[in-house]
Amino acid sequence: MNRFQEKLIVQDVIDARGVTSFSITVAVLCAVVLFADGFNTQIIGFIAPAITKEWAINKAALGMVFSSGFAGLLAGLILLSPLPNRIGPTKVVLLCTAMFSICTMLTLLADSVASLMVYRFITGVGLGGAIPGAIALTGEYAPRKYRGTIMVLMNTGFAFGAVAGGSLASLMLVRYGWRPILFIGGVIPALALLLLMRYLPESISFLLARPDKRKKVEAILRRIDPARTSLADNVAVTYGKATPVKYTSTDIFRDKRLWGTVAMWGVFFVTLLETFCLQSWLPTVLIDQGFGVSAATATGTLFSASGIAAVLIVGPFIDRFGPYRVMGLLFVIGTLFIAALGPVMQQPVGLIFAVIMLAGFCVGSTQKAAASLPVYFYPTDLCAAGAGWSYGVGRLGAIVGPYLIGLGLHSGLPITTLFYIGALPMLFGAFCVFSLGRLSRKSGQRNSTVATTGSAVPISHRS
Repeated sequence: MNRFQEKLIVQDVIDARGVTSFSITVAVLCAVVLFADGFNTQIIGFIAPAITKEWAINKAALGMVFSSGFAGLLAGLILLSPLPNRIGPTKVVLLCTAMFSICTMLTLLADSVASLMVYRFITGVGLGGAIPGAIALTGEYAPRKYRGTIMVLMNTGFAFGAVAGGSLASLMLVRYGWRPILFIGGVIPALALLLLMRYLPESISFLLARPDKRKKVEAILRRIDPARTSLADNVAVTYGKATPVKYTSTDIFRDKRLWGTVAMWGVFFVTLLETFCLQSWLPTVLIDQGFGVSAATATGTLFSASGIAAVLIVGPFIDRFGPYRVMGLLFVIGTLFIAALGPVMQQPVGLIFAVIMLAGFCVGSTQKAAASLPVYFYPTDLCAAGAGWSYGVGRLGAIVGPYLIGLGLHSGLPITTLFYIGALPMLFGAFCVFSLGRLSRKSGQRNSTVATTGSAVPISHRS
C-alpha cells in the first residue's frame, strides 16, 4: 500500500487563496529586479556623451561599449538559463543581482574603453541571468485567475526603471558628472538584494523535486496560507495536477515544444524591435518633419506612458480571454496605427499625438504581456529557461530594429514608406502568437485524452 494516503496540490492552494500579500510580495520583488535592469540599461545611454567628451573617444568606440552590454545580457539570458533547474531560480536571481550591482559600481574604476567594455559585459551577464528567474517565480506564485494581470504589472518594472534612470541622469549629469549616476545604479540592486534575501521564496516546484527540502516546502506553504499547519508524513505534495517530470533546459526544444519555442522567440523579437525602434526614432522623425524639440520629446514620453498605462487594461483581458487572442488582436490593431504614423505626419498635431498614443498602447502592451507567455506555455520547471532564451532572442530585435530604421532614414526613404515597412513585423508577431495559441490548444486536447507519463510530456500543464 502506498505510504502516502493524501495529496496536496500547491497550485490549487494558491488559486484558492487568490491575490494575497504573499503573491504581491513575490511580484513586487521580481519587479524590483526588472526595475534595476531598466535603470541600468537607460543610464548608459544618458551618460554616454559625458564619457565621450571626458575620454575624447569617438562614437564607434562608444558603440562597442553599448554592444558589450547587450552581448553580456544575451550571454546571461541564454548561457545561464540551465542554472535555475540546478540550483533554483531564487539563488540565480540573488547571485545575478549581486553580480550586476557589484560590476555597475566597479565601472567607476574604468579608465579606458576596454575596461569599460569588460565591466559592461559582466554587468549585462548579471542582468540577463536575473530576468528569467524573476519571471518564473512571479508566475509560479500567482493565482491562475489573475496571472495575466500580475505578470504584466511585474514587467512594468523595467519601464519604470528606465524612466527613473533617464530622469535621474537628466537631473544629475551636468552638476555631478556620470560617476555618481553609475554608483546609484549599483546601490539600487544592492538595496534590493537585501529585500530579496529576506523575502523572496525559492521555487516550490524546485524544492518539491528534492525530498530533503520538505521543511522548506512547509515553510513556504505557511506563507501562502498562514492558517495551514505542518504537513503530515502521509501527505504527498505536488505543484500541479500533472505527473511531475524532471526537465533540463534543452527540453524547450523537445516533445512538441520546438515550434512553440520558435514562435515565442518571434513574439519577443517583434515586441522589442518595435518598442526600441519607435522609442529611439520617433523624436528624430518629428524634428525632421519640422516639429520643435519640446514637442518631439513629449511624443517620446507619451509613447512610453501609453505602454505603461496599457497594462491596467490589458492584464484583466488576458485573465479573461487568455494571452494568445488578446495579444494577437493587439498586434493586428498595432499594425494599423504604426502604418498610420507616416501619413498622419502632415495632419494637425493633436491627431499625431493621438495616433502615437494608440500605437504606444498596442506596442507597449504586447511587449509587457509577452512576459506572461513563458508562464502560460511551459511547465513550471521550464519557464525560466524558456523566458531566458526568448528574452535573449528578443534583445536581438532591440539591436537590429533601430539600426535598420537608421539605414532607411539615411537612404532617404519616404517617411510614409518607412512606417509602412515598420508596421509589417507586427503582422509577423500576430502570426507567431496565434500559432502559440493553436499549439497550446492542441496540447490541451491531447493531454485531456492521453494520460501523462514520463515519455509523453505535455507542452504545458497550465490553464
